[in-house]
Formats: sequence, C-alpha cells, structure tokens
Amino acid sequence: MSRIAYFGPQGTFTEQATRALAPEGELVPVETISAALAAVREGTAERACVPVENSVEGPVTATLDGLAGDAPLVAVAEALLPIHFAVLAAPGVEVVRTVASHPHALAQVREWLERNLPEAHTVAAPSTAAAAVAVQRGEYDAAVAAPV
Repeated sequence: MSRIAYFGPQGTFTEQATRALAPEGELVPVETISAALAAVREGTAERACVPVENSVEGPVTATLDGLAGDAPLVAVAEALLPIHFAVLAAPGVEVVRTVASHPHALAQVREWLERNLPEAHTVAAPSTAAAAVAVQRGEYDAAVAAPV
C-alpha cells in the first residue's frame, strides 16, 4: 500500500480527491501543499495529492510554485471533484459575525455570503477543514467547508 501525502487536515476536498484516486492508499494529511510535494521528494510518501485549479479563482499558485521548484515531479492522475459547500456554525451561534475558510472557498461563495450574511467578516484559514475546527474551538462563528 503506497503512502499518499495530501493537503489536509482530514475533511478537506483534497482528501476527497485523494480517496477517489487511491481508495487503497495510506493517506497522510500534511498542513501545506508544499509539505505534500516535499514528502514525495524526501521519500516519506510515494505520491502526493494537491489542488491544481479552482473553477472560480483559477490556478492554485502554491501548487504551481511547488511544482516549478526543487526536483521535478510528474503528474500521473487527475480528479475532477464537484464542490459543494456548507456553512457550519457552532451550536448556539445566533448572529454570524465571522466566517472562516480557505481563500479559494471564500471566493467561490462570495456572492452567497454577501446576500445572506452581509455583516459577517470573512477570515482566511489554511483549509476549509481547518476553518471548521477553528469554529469548534470558538475562534469564529462559522466556517465554509465540505458538508459533514
């Protein structure tokens, strides 16, 4: 079974893509795209799964930059993942003042947030899943993340 580093933590869309591409693999979540690519270059993972493009924001520059530097890596598969978001709020939150998520996710739901939560301040998080965890910890009122 091959080890596959992916842009995590658990619950990210990249994890969903990794599971679709390699259902039998040993999935290893890492905190950044560059860490996933470095795991392959260093030999701690045989493969990595990272986002390449977003339908609203375009290319994922962290991935393109990571592929352009250091030892070359070869793309061997592609997953087109339909993205559906949920706005997750902590229990008891009656007024949403802050909404956290990955910048690409915030861009994809920008119009919805403007219509439905016009007073909410958006906050960039390392990933959609990290934003959901931050809501659980009470750091933000809501997160835009994958549906649970």
